[in-house]
Amino acid sequence: MKTRKKIFIAITVILLLVVFTIGAFLVIRYVRNRGEENDNNEQAYTGLELDKNLVSYEEVQPGTFKINVLTDQLGTITRIKISPDGEMMLVSDLAGTVWVFRKEQNSEGIVENDGNFVKQEKPFYKIETGFTGFPNENGLTGIAFGADFSDSKDIFLLYAIDLGKDGAKNRITRISYEEDGSGNLVGTDPVNVFDSNREPAGAHQIQNGLGVMIQGKPHLLFSLGENYNPPDSKDLTKEAGKIMLIQRDGSDPVGTRPFSGHPKICTKGIRNVYGFDIDLNDPELRVAFLDNGPNLNDRLGYAKLIDPDGELAGGYDFNWDGEDDPITKVVPDINVQSSPNSLLHIWDQTVSPDEVIFYPGKGTIPASDDKTSYALVLLFGQTGTSDNEKGKEILLAKIDRSSFQPKVSFTTLIHRSDKATEFAGNPLGLAYDPVTLKIYFGDLVEGRIYEVEPL
Repeated sequence: MKTRKKIFIAITVILLLVVFTIGAFLVIRYVRNRGEENDNNEQAYTGLELDKNLVSYEEVQPGTFKINVLTDQLGTITRIKISPDGEMMLVSDLAGTVWVFRKEQNSEGIVENDGNFVKQEKPFYKIETGFTGFPNENGLTGIAFGADFSDSKDIFLLYAIDLGKDGAKNRITRISYEEDGSGNLVGTDPVNVFDSNREPAGAHQIQNGLGVMIQGKPHLLFSLGENYNPPDSKDLTKEAGKIMLIQRDGSDPVGTRPFSGHPKICTKGIRNVYGFDIDLNDPELRVAFLDNGPNLNDRLGYAKLIDPDGELAGGYDFNWDGEDDPITKVVPDINVQSSPNSLLHIWDQTVSPDEVIFYPGKGTIPASDDKTSYALVLLFGQTGTSDNEKGKEILLAKIDRSSFQPKVSFTTLIHRSDKATEFAGNPLGLAYDPVTLKIYFGDLVEGRIYEVEPL
């Protein structure tokens, strides 16, 4: 019986890989055919040429959200971040371009009625990664505002860079910004603050970043995939398969650190965390993160990775070693009283969760309090298919902290419409405007940004 079960599992995995490969090939071929020539005579993908009146996503319950297309033809959108003051939205493209959207102003330069985001035609910044975006998956995947952004104007870009004979690196570059002579906002003063000691491979590279304050000093929390090499995630000497912490200049973080001799590491045993966010309503300030499994077992974690006072936090092993079973095991939160399980949910089918952000509440989305937090979770879905059955939706995650073991439940708010099944699409990039509380998300294949207003 055990032999039959192993054979069945092996056949199932092979079939999944075949389906994934065929789907990815179709997307790549489609993307190549829709591209435009860039200066290097390579395909510069800008997105699908869709009917302006076609909105590919819809609310599950009618009358709960108003969904519009904010803009299109932005290429392979990977990340959307809005500044803490709500005045600037940055959007990254896998190929290395950062676009900026600013609030509409009147003739006197004043934002009225909270304003609407308008795309600046001139790019905000361009990272020369050496990668061209689709069909490759390396490139620019992360943007983070500094924890003290209002004073420092720090912006961090997280990306993989091809260094030719020296291989590739996961890199973090810190920039600032200013207005040029034409009134455009442009990134300035780049400083490289981190290079990984392991070469990235494919999509499992450096991913998300979040500005945090530790002992009154600005730090950056960020995630690194394991480069399709599971043993790296368990090895403390390898900067891969980890969630890490640095100061704004790339130096070691302050405070007590969980791994002796490796002060930058917060946790290990990670496969590929694309999205995470800190729960400011939680007294423990736990971080929710999404770790994509190999073909099953995508995970939602909720753990105390940092402490604002620099006290001991982190130090977990989330068990990724290349096998399915270990990543489903309980991981006690050793930094929280009663040590609850820090894995709140494991999906039993591949949905590819990629973004999680805690949301203040508006319309049908409740406000968080000291016992319950609400977050938006974006599911990328299956790559290379127009099938909408698995993922391709925005969930509302309710995290209940009324007992020692937090519990999570999900409600689907928005999903991909049946009207859009004639072409592939996958949502990626999620943010909300802290002033209007409108929600914004992108579509990697379509090259569009959608604006969602809770009603």
